[in-house]
Amino acid sequence: MSESVVLFGKYFTIYWHGLILALGVACAFLLTYLFWSKTDSGKEHGSAPILTIAGIGGVLGIILARAQYCYFNPEIYSDHPEKILELGNGGYGLFMGMVGVFIAAWISSKIFKLPLIELLDVMSPGAALGIFIGRLGSYFSGDDLGVAVHAEKWHFFPTSVYSENSEAYQLCVYPYEAIAALIAFFAAWAMLHSVYIKQSGTHRKGDTFIIFLIIYSAFQIVLESLRNDALFLNLLGFVRFTQVACAIILGTI
Repeated sequence: MSESVVLFGKYFTIYWHGLILALGVACAFLLTYLFWSKTDSGKEHGSAPILTIAGIGGVLGIILARAQYCYFNPEIYSDHPEKILELGNGGYGLFMGMVGVFIAAWISSKIFKLPLIELLDVMSPGAALGIFIGRLGSYFSGDDLGVAVHAEKWHFFPTSVYSENSEAYQLCVYPYEAIAALIAFFAAWAMLHSVYIKQSGTHRKGDTFIIFLIIYSAFQIVLESLRNDALFLNLLGFVRFTQVACAIILGTI
């Protein structure tokens, strides 16, 4: 399949990866709004808190995700800092993008005087689903690949794909990252239904957000070590940023 979809001739190009990422964001928002509308707080406050998160989180998420990527790839932007503003060329860090959305949820909770944990709970299944869809976009962009695969019997998708940059077959990591996000989605969905819809009393508010963080962080610590495009901490050079961040999250929980 072609990597890009060209609209309006040569003047406007949309890449498959970008389309899939946009689809993931849209699905995350719609699912969050759906779950929020079924909670007591959602019925009382309407859609305004979720729309506020979408607006602020969209801006902060892009800024912080871009800043993460630029910080860990100084060789790309040191001589040409103007490329930092070329947002359409890719280069984003998922973790700081999630931090941007978290800050947006905190701001929304203050504006509408809502418990932050409720907003984080209803956002968790949508976030997991958005990550799952977004990971699939790596099929077109060639991101999230791992070590070289030398054995020819493994030279097939989804085990490995041929990379023109390395001129070798590389391990496909993104299908496993997508599966991990899908597991987090079903677990968070089940927990949210138990706490807010069924109101069984077996679990408490906050457990949905916690189960999402536990599953995402635990899987990502392992999967990040398989990637060859991971963002390493500049001060150490061999420790992956996302692994450290996920370890801190698990330790905090």
